[in-house]
Amino acid sequence: MYTKQFPKSLFIFIFLILVLQTLAIIFYWYWRIPWFDIFMHFLGGVWVGMSVLWLYLFSGKISSAGVHGRVRVFMTTVCAVFLIALLWEIFEYIIFVLIPHGMPYNMPDTLGDILAGVLGGAFAATLIPKQRLIIEKIP
Repeated sequence: MYTKQFPKSLFIFIFLILVLQTLAIIFYWYWRIPWFDIFMHFLGGVWVGMSVLWLYLFSGKISSAGVHGRVRVFMTTVCAVFLIALLWEIFEYIIFVLIPHGMPYNMPDTLGDILAGVLGGAFAATLIPKQRLIIEKIP
């Protein structure tokens, strides 16, 4: 996994998220399955988290001299996922304002979406870097 190319597995993962999104729209899963929105935001957080980890640990684009252990890797990943989730929700809000849906804006849903994304990023940050951190014996 020590490569400078973006991993094919991350392309496949985002493609699967795209397929799920398409199916969810076609079959109204967001309206029929109450937790599906949370699940999709979690998966998005996992993908963003894995992408951040690849950039931070494996791409060679960021010096590994800045890596000071598991806590730093975890916090960097979670903070990056939080920022991207926040920007995504701002984008959704702008679209919501520009294209009215006949439904009022829902702040608790937005906060839940951000939380689900951050939890997905934390999940990725907890599981993915262990192999590299163990190999390099970073404290």
